[in-house]
Amino acid sequence: MPPPVGLHGVIDSHAALHPGSEAVIDTHGSWTYSELRAASLCVSNVLRAHGVKCLAPPSWSTFPEAPRPLAVAMPRGREFLAICVGAWRLGVPVVALSDDMPDKEVERARAERVAQELRPSALIV
Repeated sequence: MPPPVGLHGVIDSHAALHPGSEAVIDTHGSWTYSELRAASLCVSNVLRAHGVKCLAPPSWSTFPEAPRPLAVAMPRGREFLAICVGAWRLGVPVVALSDDMPDKEVERARAERVAQELRPSALIV
């Protein structure tokens, strides 16, 4: 069996081998590898249905620009991880936006720069 590709491949492998094992814990509870896999597959299907995709796999010789990321502005936890893994299943990078920086002006400026420079394909809040 070839080694898994990407974090989503590792999660899929663990879900097949240890479906009931705890994969992620946050302040609201925990998910098993099977639950994390199912949630991330659901997210990737929703993202795909809304047009979020990697137009071309990153290949620096033929496609020098990175794919447009998915911007995520939400608390870190199980849902955040499922969104990240769901995006990575599609080959879409994720940029996390903060809402907990002490300097709100710096936080706002960073979000503005992300929007202007990275041009995210979508924003999840």
